[in-house]
Amino acid sequence: MVKTYPKKNVEPAHAPAAQPARPDLRLFRYALAVADEGGFGRAAARLGISQPPLSQRIAELEAALGLKLFERRADGARPTAAGIVFLDEARLALHAAHRAMALGQAAGRGEAGALSLALSGGSMFGFLPRQLQLFREEHPDIRLTIRNLAPDDQITQIADGRVDAGITRLAPAGRGVSLAQVHEEGFVVAMHATEAAGKVSPMRLSDLARRPFVMFQREGSGFHSEVTALCLQAGFVPDVVQEISPIHAVLGLVEAGFGVAVVPESARILAFPHVVYRRLVGLEKASRLYLATHESERSPQCERLIAHLRGAGRLPVGGKPRAVQPI
Repeated sequence: MVKTYPKKNVEPAHAPAAQPARPDLRLFRYALAVADEGGFGRAAARLGISQPPLSQRIAELEAALGLKLFERRADGARPTAAGIVFLDEARLALHAAHRAMALGQAAGRGEAGALSLALSGGSMFGFLPRQLQLFREEHPDIRLTIRNLAPDDQITQIADGRVDAGITRLAPAGRGVSLAQVHEEGFVVAMHATEAAGKVSPMRLSDLARRPFVMFQREGSGFHSEVTALCLQAGFVPDVVQEISPIHAVLGLVEAGFGVAVVPESARILAFPHVVYRRLVGLEKASRLYLATHESERSPQCERLIAHLRGAGRLPVGGKPRAVQPI
């Protein structure tokens, strides 16, 4: 007869590590109240609960952690060495949780979060730097990211949702992008100092009919179209000898003697040693800058930018960006 013996429970060579307890922020708050008040009774009164449920919850937390958080004493409770470490981290966790909730709510209202704004080089003169400074001061929790994009690329990336807004001189109709005028300024002609000798300011555009022109690049440049249209209205086709971007390069070629350039009045801030600016008068149009945003999908942060520009008098009161006809 063969004897049988009951099988023994064989422990694996390496028992799996105990899984950490799932964090419960309410229990964190209970434990911190006990530590801050130095006892369960005072902590219960602060929390607005009775002492027995509080003691039970702390005991459950200690069981889940596998350690004692407090030494129970006649005069109250004192954190153990392990308890001090836990409580320090619990305090940080509660602070982080409260901050996450506050920032999430602020982001939903457009008071925090991220906003990407595309600019082209020529738009950073005049009014815009000051308005960006004021916007950042008013909304310190909005992380404003500036991207340098040509006007065509701005419109494409706004329509695709890769950029929230843009400041551009190009005003295309449609394509899912709406625009609103935010700035208007006059034109000046940039000339080499030797050519400007004896020329009075202001001048008329027709005075430049026989001069060679340095122009912004045609592709993606609303300003190229503006200047060409102005010349045609003045009765001549400009003799374009060079096309280049950005505006620093245009003025550099003027200083090199390639020709004259029609630029926005705000470009006067760019001081080239041998370039002189003369104001142009008698023009039917001014140079305009537009705020470009998505036609229908604007983030709360983008709406904050719109509200800021409206408050600064850069957008009509109660107005929204809207589609406009091409320049």
